[in-house]
Amino acid sequence: MKDETDYYKMIYDRFVKEQKELGIWIEPEKAFDEQKKVLKKNKLFDKKKKPKKELSEEQLLKNKEYVKKVNSNIPFQIPKPIFNKLDYDQAKLQVYNILFNTLSYQMKELVFTERDKIVYRALTQYFNRESEGENKFPKDLYKGICLFGGVGTGKTLTMQVFQQFTRNNTNKFKIFDMKTIARDVQKNGIDVLEEYMRGTCCYEDVGFENPVQHYGSKWDVFEEIVNICYEKGKTFHFTTNLSFNENLGYGTFAERYDRRVVDRLNEMVNVIGLDGDSKRK
Repeated sequence: MKDETDYYKMIYDRFVKEQKELGIWIEPEKAFDEQKKVLKKNKLFDKKKKPKKELSEEQLLKNKEYVKKVNSNIPFQIPKPIFNKLDYDQAKLQVYNILFNTLSYQMKELVFTERDKIVYRALTQYFNRESEGENKFPKDLYKGICLFGGVGTGKTLTMQVFQQFTRNNTNKFKIFDMKTIARDVQKNGIDVLEEYMRGTCCYEDVGFENPVQHYGSKWDVFEEIVNICYEKGKTFHFTTNLSFNENLGYGTFAERYDRRVVDRLNEMVNVIGLDGDSKRK
């Protein structure tokens, strides 16, 4: 055992001698202090604090507003997107291009009557929010649209065109078929109406949906939609084949729905008619 200890001591002494000859030997009692110096130099042991960057007055004000909002009970409000109004001639051209592309995609032909041109001009003014000048929308921009006409006069196509026209704007809308909504309510109950009333919507073929019954409860789905939108001040659009004059007071439309609903609709929509025979071939 003594011989083994002497051997390791000889190896250690030789290592120390070589280190001293190279000038890199550090006495054990000084090694810890030297290591601390190395750590400080590498900023691992004692980090220096960086000086704070001075904020501009604008940033300080924004920070104060942020803190005020966080500490208040008022929820953050997402800013509404700005309406991107087009020059009226550009809007007309865009509507025409959408109509042409839609007809090409659906492989349909459509002959425009003078009445059709008047309707498309009015709807372009409405959805492009023309509020003044010679191209001012002649009715109320804050109401929705009721587009009526006989079977095949192009109501669905027309609303599809303006759905595309408004797809990137604040007055965009979704299109739902009333028969589909009625079947869903029949199956799942009146609560599903919420899914069909998010944002602005257009309801297709109003008047041909059947009154529905679900577990003993009966509803007329369109009347429910009208009443909810009226109470909440929501804008919506719809199309129908039912006949009436422009105050919704006569014809089969007034016979189909409750008088109070018809009165409310007079306050809520602009009535525009696509008359004439079917254009389908």
